[in-house]
Amino acid sequence: MIQKQANNFKLESRYIAFCDVIGFKNLIMSEKLIKIANNYNKLIQEVHKMATEVSIPKLNYFKDYKLNSAIFSDTILVWSDIFNKIDDDIWKYDHSFLNMVSLLFNVGIKYDLPFRIGIAYGECIIEPENKLYLGLPLINAYYTEGEQEWIGIGCHPSCLESPIKSNLCFSTSDGIQLGPLIRYKVPIKKKCDFSVKYTLNWTKWFSNIQREEIEDYIESKIETTENKKYILKWKNTLNYFKYRSNELKDSSTSFIGGHYYPPEV
Repeated sequence: MIQKQANNFKLESRYIAFCDVIGFKNLIMSEKLIKIANNYNKLIQEVHKMATEVSIPKLNYFKDYKLNSAIFSDTILVWSDIFNKIDDDIWKYDHSFLNMVSLLFNVGIKYDLPFRIGIAYGECIIEPENKLYLGLPLINAYYTEGEQEWIGIGCHPSCLESPIKSNLCFSTSDGIQLGPLIRYKVPIKKKCDFSVKYTLNWTKWFSNIQREEIEDYIESKIETTENKKYILKWKNTLNYFKYRSNELKDSSTSFIGGHYYPPEV
């Protein structure tokens, strides 16, 4: 009987993202628990609302995409739909999921729930109805999340094993990166046994006015954080934010002639 049940489990390839709130212990001690619970409840709802308001060509799937998620204390586990080789629309699978994770990161900042996120790809068993979350990408996503020295999003090398990896990176005619994956040397702990070469393009979802507000938010964290190791993380976050904000300002007139390019392994 047990063997028969085991044969029914589906081993499928997905993206997995571990999203941990930085400073959650202090948050629990300083805020009312009911307020934190309400904010968590609003997070995913607002991500979906933001997605429906996006008006970019070819993002029709994005408007209807629902982020699969489960909450474990301060961690939000999210996973993508499975890739369908028959209907291999890049916007329906990889792009929609990765853009949703970017929006989740952004909404977290809005609610003062700064996330550090690790993403991985591979075969796993995800069955919420049976409370089963198993597979190497979960381990890789968890490990990647914890090894980062910033408040941001790191992509494990397995993210490049997606069947449509050549469509994850996009640059303009001037070489400015605009795809969901951005080539960037993510700051990681010295003892980490792998490099993290890609992050997500989360800054592109902010308007210029919003970017100014986010920059002020990050700078306030640097000024008010007492723990030195977290000050370093916020400084690394600010470096990336300024770098991407400057690039996005320069990309407004250079989109024509852009192209996809394969990510570097």
